[in-house]
Amino acid sequence: MRIISGEWKGLRLQGPKGAQVRPTTDRVKEAMFNLMGSVHETLPVVDLFAGSGGLGLEALSRGAAHAVFVDKSGLSLKVLKENISRCGAESRSSVRRMDWKEALSQLRTEHKRLGWVFVDPPYRMDLWESVLEFLQELGFEMVNGIVCEHGRQYQLPQVKGVYEMFKQRAYGDIVLTLYRERN
Repeated sequence: MRIISGEWKGLRLQGPKGAQVRPTTDRVKEAMFNLMGSVHETLPVVDLFAGSGGLGLEALSRGAAHAVFVDKSGLSLKVLKENISRCGAESRSSVRRMDWKEALSQLRTEHKRLGWVFVDPPYRMDLWESVLEFLQELGFEMVNGIVCEHGRQYQLPQVKGVYEMFKQRAYGDIVLTLYRERN
């Protein structure tokens, strides 16, 4: 697992051990960032269910102003903090050890606008639509969008509240679904 592009290109990241943890592969991560296009340089990105932090750190490497990493697992957070330190990204990162809903609620008191939100919940946890609903409920302005990484067995809706699917690609058993606010 490594940083694909940007300031820390080629830097190897640590991955947590365990059957419940499945970091995004380099191939899928590269495809994801190609689909996304640019990263907004003045807005935070949010890496929900962050694990080792590969998605948020990739966004920082490509110019994101700040990344908020959210995970409840102590093991994942230990590895995440090591990876943040390895990149020298402490000043551009915040780590929240809490439930995703609690973290987003807290974040809403600090920010009205977000760049990208990465949603890659643990295996067999079908939370994508719940996250979309909660982001809408909190009233965030999504400047870039929401990236959902999921297995082929999950079919996400074309439209969910104020969000519409604008890109979807499959890479083996993994599907990337990108949403943005409807006009």
